[in-house]
Amino acid sequence: LMTRIALISLAAALLAAPGRSAQVTNVIDPFTTLQLISTNNATVTNTVASTSIGGYRTLILGTAGGDPLFGSTILGVDNASQQLILNTPAAATPSFEVLWAGEGGTNGLGGIDFGGGQTLDLFTSVLSFALGSTDQPNDFTWTFTDTANNTATYTGSFPAHSSLDPALPYDIALASFANAGSVDWNAIDSISFAGGNASGVDMTAEAPFQVVASTVPEPGTWALLAAGLGLTAFVLHCRARRC
Repeated sequence: LMTRIALISLAAALLAAPGRSAQVTNVIDPFTTLQLISTNNATVTNTVASTSIGGYRTLILGTAGGDPLFGSTILGVDNASQQLILNTPAAATPSFEVLWAGEGGTNGLGGIDFGGGQTLDLFTSVLSFALGSTDQPNDFTWTFTDTANNTATYTGSFPAHSSLDPALPYDIALASFANAGSVDWNAIDSISFAGGNASGVDMTAEAPFQVVASTVPEPGTWALLAAGLGLTAFVLHCRARRC
């Protein structure tokens, strides 16, 4: 009976603790707002009001070596398929950026709190998105900037991936970002996804782009856990010795 009481007390204490560990899902972009830009051997920028984080999305697209005879490079969001799409003619080498940084792409997100007020566990918190397809390998870079202008960056590579195959998921631990420990993940002011830089590359990426944040329990929660475990151990010890 005493063991049951101890375990029930432990469970009740942890459930009552306001600072216990939790997961917070932060959708960066569900790609439900249509947007499209195109260029040939130039750089164009466009910002639209959207359902993305901060209420605005900016697309930046540049190309080098483009030839009008081969058509223009296109970067856009198809809200029907909920995909980011890059189409490039063979003669061009594109570079693109998707930027979430408030109205005009310059006003900032105002300090987005990924942890709901709690510290993030950077090893179990992940940036999640999926590669739909790409006709050739190419690199990508994610950048998170906080309100103090500290940046965390991650650069990875996409392999060639057919659109006939299932989307290729990416779950990148925030701890894998360079400078992750110096960024305030509870006050993010801009987010950037950039890539391209391969001649004639065609690519799609699928929604949602999101951060699934695991928070670190506050000290009071750990104290309750230790007290509960200590009580349980004491009761078991007493039962063994019949004290």
